[in-house]
Amino acid sequence: TGRLFISRDGTPYVLLPDLPAISLADVAGGTLLPLLVVVPVPWDTTRFVDSVAFTHAPPSPLVTVVSAGRYQISFNVTPTMIAGAGGGARTTVLHALLINGILVTGINFVFSYHRIAADGTQTATLSSVELPLAAGDVVSVVSVKLTPGGTLVLSGGASSLYIQRVA
Repeated sequence: TGRLFISRDGTPYVLLPDLPAISLADVAGGTLLPLLVVVPVPWDTTRFVDSVAFTHAPPSPLVTVVSAGRYQISFNVTPTMIAGAGGGARTTVLHALLINGILVTGINFVFSYHRIAADGTQTATLSSVELPLAAGDVVSVVSVKLTPGGTLVLSGGASSLYIQRVA
């Protein structure tokens, strides 16, 4: 059995004993999300890492898996609207998981929407998937602002990535 942890940003994760894991966060935030531009989420803070199973160099958006196996991958991304929109306009953002730069198929994309800078400025997203990874596979998370409207940035301390080998 595992132990349930809740990170400072509210992300729940279960740490299974004796199975390698990595937990990363974007603590600095502030990365701008321009319209229709794929933006990799930078992981500037390492909460913990089993360096035998994963390699990562902050603030890189890339995590390399060292050994093949089945992995549970969970991520959340939280943009903040810092200006614009209003009048009922919504700015939508797609968040997605990539393996070796390729969109992971067969899982739901995660969307967030934002209305005005003064009210409801943040929408947290969470996605989780279990899948096989090969040695050398590179995991990343990206965001794409899909509609015009407000100016969005990634929220400091509110986005995270957790990967654990499960088999």
